[in-house]
Amino acid sequence: MKTKRSIVFLVLCAVMIAALTQPVFAEASDTTVPADELLSRRVETMQNGWTVITETRLLNQSIAATRSTKTVSTTKTVKNGNSVIGIFTIKATFQYDGSTVSVISKSVTRADTYDGWSYTQTSFTSSGGTVTLNGKLTKLLHSSVYFSMSLTCDKNGNVSSS
Repeated sequence: MKTKRSIVFLVLCAVMIAALTQPVFAEASDTTVPADELLSRRVETMQNGWTVITETRLLNQSIAATRSTKTVSTTKTVKNGNSVIGIFTIKATFQYDGSTVSVISKSVTRADTYDGWSYTQTSFTSSGGTVTLNGKLTKLLHSSVYFSMSLTCDKNGNVSSS
């Protein structure tokens, strides 16, 4: 009797161990990751003595097996000495899959000027995986200052700004 119980016990243990060691496969699904991650910060001194601070942020990304998206912004703060002349932000959503990339939305989300300066947008374009804003800063009795800012995403989702 004890032998039968022992055999039944061993068989049940073997079945339970086999069931617990079976591989578990997760279903493939999109993963959306909201974020506000600083990707890069650059400080440049221009020929006219102005300082331009460029910050690029990852705002959101959705990672999928076939196509992924990434929403990114870049902000340029233009300063003359300690005075802020303007703050400009562009935002773009890119779709990429390892072989291609495209811009699915773009916007200028901020264009503020200070200290008597005014801003004129001369163009806002997208091509392939790049969004580019060109603009002009003007102030009475000063030379106009032209500037450009862009966001680029490659086919693998790597983002850069200029």
